[in-house]
Amino acid sequence: MRKFVCASASLIAIATWSASAVAQDKPAAEELGEEEQSEIVVVGSFQAALENAFNDKRNADQVVDVVSAEDLGRLPDVSIAEAIARLPGVVANRDRGNATELSVRGLGPNLTATFLNGRELATGENSRNIRYETYPAELLRGAYVFKSPKANNVEGGIGGAIDLRTLRPLDIGKQRIVMNLRGSYFDLGDDIRGTKSTGYIGSISYVDQFFDNTLGIVLSYARREQPTVSTSTSIFPSGPRSPFGNANTAAFDVAGIERLPFGFDVGVRGGNDTRDGVVAAVQWQPSGAFQINADFFYSSLDFVNPSQGIRIEGANSEFGNLYTNIQGIDGSLTAGTITQTANFGLSISNVNERYTLSDDAYAGGLNAAWSTGAFTLEGDFGYSRNTRNAEFVSVETELHGYSGNTPFQLTNGPSVTFSTLPNGRSVFSFNNDLSDPQTNLISQLRVPDSDTVVDEIFSYSLTGKLELGGFLKSLELGARYSDRQKSLVARSAFGFINEADRRSVPVSLLQTPLTGAGGVTFPRSLAFDLDGVIDQVFGGYTPVQANFNRPESWVVEEEILSGFALANFEGSLAGMRLTGNVGVRVARTETVSSSTRLQNGEETSFIEVLTPFSIENEYTDVLPSLNIALFPGEKHIIRFGASKGISRAPLDDLNAGVSEFNFGTREAFGGNPLLEPFRANQLDLTYEWYRNPTSVLTVSAFYKDVETFIVRSVRTGVTLPSGLTGNFIQPINGEGGDIKGVEIAVSQGLTFLPEPLNGLGVYLNYSRIDSNIEVGPAFVEGVFPLPGLAENTFNAQIWFYKSGFEARLGYRYNDAFATELGDVPGQVLFSDAAEVVDFQMSYEFPASSRLKGVKLLLQANNLTNAPFETFYGTEGVRGRYEEFGRRYWFGASYEF
Repeated sequence: MRKFVCASASLIAIATWSASAVAQDKPAAEELGEEEQSEIVVVGSFQAALENAFNDKRNADQVVDVVSAEDLGRLPDVSIAEAIARLPGVVANRDRGNATELSVRGLGPNLTATFLNGRELATGENSRNIRYETYPAELLRGAYVFKSPKANNVEGGIGGAIDLRTLRPLDIGKQRIVMNLRGSYFDLGDDIRGTKSTGYIGSISYVDQFFDNTLGIVLSYARREQPTVSTSTSIFPSGPRSPFGNANTAAFDVAGIERLPFGFDVGVRGGNDTRDGVVAAVQWQPSGAFQINADFFYSSLDFVNPSQGIRIEGANSEFGNLYTNIQGIDGSLTAGTITQTANFGLSISNVNERYTLSDDAYAGGLNAAWSTGAFTLEGDFGYSRNTRNAEFVSVETELHGYSGNTPFQLTNGPSVTFSTLPNGRSVFSFNNDLSDPQTNLISQLRVPDSDTVVDEIFSYSLTGKLELGGFLKSLELGARYSDRQKSLVARSAFGFINEADRRSVPVSLLQTPLTGAGGVTFPRSLAFDLDGVIDQVFGGYTPVQANFNRPESWVVEEEILSGFALANFEGSLAGMRLTGNVGVRVARTETVSSSTRLQNGEETSFIEVLTPFSIENEYTDVLPSLNIALFPGEKHIIRFGASKGISRAPLDDLNAGVSEFNFGTREAFGGNPLLEPFRANQLDLTYEWYRNPTSVLTVSAFYKDVETFIVRSVRTGVTLPSGLTGNFIQPINGEGGDIKGVEIAVSQGLTFLPEPLNGLGVYLNYSRIDSNIEVGPAFVEGVFPLPGLAENTFNAQIWFYKSGFEARLGYRYNDAFATELGDVPGQVLFSDAAEVVDFQMSYEFPASSRLKGVKLLLQANNLTNAPFETFYGTEGVRGRYEEFGRRYWFGASYEF
């Protein structure tokens, strides 16, 4: 039904757009010439941003979609990722309620390259993925999503290349000082103890020019403080039933149960999120023949997310549990009562946890261009560095009884009853009081992840361009060298209390028992001061690099030398203007991956042996490209693109580290430093109709022949890094296939309607993507679609502007897709179909007012309180259900 609505809405929009042509164009022709009319039309900031974006798209020499700032310091959405996700064929992954990673044209974040002012960005993620929330929207003037490459574009994204852009001061042309301040309110924060429901976003930007507009500067600062709030239920991944008969076998057979979940959890998460960002730029252009641009970007993102709730583990232990009143979907257990009958069965714990992250990002560079006559020489230096420290800490309690005054852990009798409601949320009940501190005793401290990632990139490029005239308009030659080093250091810490020594949480550290938040409720559970318990019971902790952390720690060095030749042409074909470019890019990549091999088993007398080692790899790619634009009329453009592209393997997949065990069967787990990149041959065809500045239609079709796709797989009977033969679980270059799709976008100002309805406008886009690529990950039965491929996506925005008042309602939908956010053993995790509704309203005081320069703003995000949901393979086997609540911002901007 949703797919039908998406497609129908797009067709209706095109029909409405076409039908308006006579009503709109005829009066304009009778009353005013088009150029004269455009000079007196006053539009709102959102419509102006759309017009600027379409103008950039129209003037481009390749297939591109654009997000343009509504004004200095303000993009159309609260975050840059939210704004980009409204473009055709783009889907956002959500984390903590925020759009964080982007997939383009059905290919996941790993296959989308991201740049800042044309330079590759370092990232704090283990892979190459960018978390877009690191980049404050208030400091950006827009983003370009390139969908067909040119030879002079840096290679790396077969899904697409996203280039974030900051201001160049001489482009502004005048002094501007703009301040923005918005307070925020997150309604779910009222339900979560110790978490504020309010926050703010503030920014100030200063742009100026000196010496007859030959020298310009930009200084901008932005700060965000906001709550991090959510409440969730989770069903863990499932594993296959035991092949050995037991007391539950008959019941499983009757119910058709073949897979059992490892466990469940339910809880609330709070905390705070703080981000500071700075942009500085200097532009010097003493003459038309020479200019220098220097830019600097810094962002610091910190959040502390405490969470509290209940975790159930061991739910799949058939020989330690009794299963009654069970139900299943597609062979997976989805409801029933599980009762512990042995000490290796069910484990029911109160968990008090905290996740902290500190992410510091630097990026910038120096660009100089010099022209003499028909020749232009341009040089560029770029630098990017990202340092991320992340840690997860958990303290757990477990159910106990007493023998006299000596506690013992209950191993017979505790039970959980669970089921999943039609809305995807799971409900749980227990036969024990989980809020009683006398029976829920502290059992362990876990810090499984305390990691540091450092990523650093230096890049240098030199380009020459010669203007020729005639059909062969110009020639470009260039070279680029980049040197990247990324490292991950994994640490951990654990504290386990012997059963007889366990004790209750000190009374002074107890907090009011939890019962849920928002739409998620659960039985009373024990809550306490996490830091207090860590200090008083465990004496603190110090994460160290344990033996098992060594293969998880790695350094990857990557050097890339590339060169290109590009010819730009312009002429005519059958009386129509023809422009385009043809070229080739050659890229040589060399990598060195260093880590540790851990061996344990018969060959080492069951002693852990650590061996540091490095592996080198190199490969060369020849990447031709062609872009053609044909102009059947002044307002029509037909574009065609053909190219070959690559996306290099995720850096964590290149980890040389391996853990090799032989406890009867020799198996190894690790990365693959010999991976080749994703490679694809690509075709693009686009039709664009720019009827007037407020009326645009674009239709795009694309095809990608992906030669190889990287997937984690089990290779049997292979030679392992130790030289022995066994099974190796690692990422490999698997089979490829094709991806094809259609994208439709319509923008229509309804200026032909009578007052006051002529202030209305609509922007719609719809994408349909199909692929025959099937991914069969390790330990998973069957094959699944590409990560990031949402078959249908739809965006709608309706706006209204009159006399300084502006309002906009936005709707975004995408189908379910396999996600890279939460790789799970045994099953493929899907993000469920998502719908997000947003609203914005603003009023700008007129020039005649004493409040000239002031603009009031109200924004609301996730108006329908749509949750984030996941499932495993089939929609009936639910995973995570997470609510973030509604979010509101209210404030003002002021320009001096």
